[in-house]
Amino acid sequence: MLIISATTIAKTAIAEDYRDYARKGFIEQIEKDFAKAQLAHPIKMPPLSFLDVAGKPVELKQYRKKLVIMPFWATWCMNCMLELKGMLELMASLEDDDITQIVILPISTDFKTPQEVEEIYVEQQLSKLPLMFDHNKKATGALDIHSLPTTYIIDEKGYQIAKFTKHMPWPAPATKAQLLKLLAPAQGNSPPNTGAPGDPASSSHKSEKFMLWNTPNPPAKE
Repeated sequence: MLIISATTIAKTAIAEDYRDYARKGFIEQIEKDFAKAQLAHPIKMPPLSFLDVAGKPVELKQYRKKLVIMPFWATWCMNCMLELKGMLELMASLEDDDITQIVILPISTDFKTPQEVEEIYVEQQLSKLPLMFDHNKKATGALDIHSLPTTYIIDEKGYQIAKFTKHMPWPAPATKAQLLKLLAPAQGNSPPNTGAPGDPASSSHKSEKFMLWNTPNPPAKE
């Protein structure tokens, strides 16, 4: 049974309204949350497959060579909706910085029909995010998910490197900075500027915008 705490929802809503992303204590909490969520030993993800809005199968392995943020959510979960709205802001920020190697891939676990979920997506102005469905709850079962939202961070080789079972302030610059740290080791590069306190302003030329939600890699050969 999936459990959502009413107290947690209320506290999260207040925190989201506050938007004090530059406060030292807020940044330190994000750093602690990421440290707690990261796995000491990455776990290879099972061969998961989802359905897109057209009913076509999409395999997780199509997103190899990218850092995947994969939240499992449902329309009845208030924290999930906050999560997606925050991820939409994060996606826009990544796009503005021409960061193409991070993909956000929300997975609906709803009991509603795909058409009903898509309508809610549009109503909530989330349609720029991708929309995938966990058909017959196979992925939910394979990953043993018991609460929502649950968000996985999967590295470029298809290994789970972090797992969050709470709502996170995804639009915060400090959150983006942590994600870029996860990306940097695989690329062998320093993290790009993020706009977080202490980062120098970016002066790099902006290349053509990259649509994160629509560009999986070709299916990897197992």
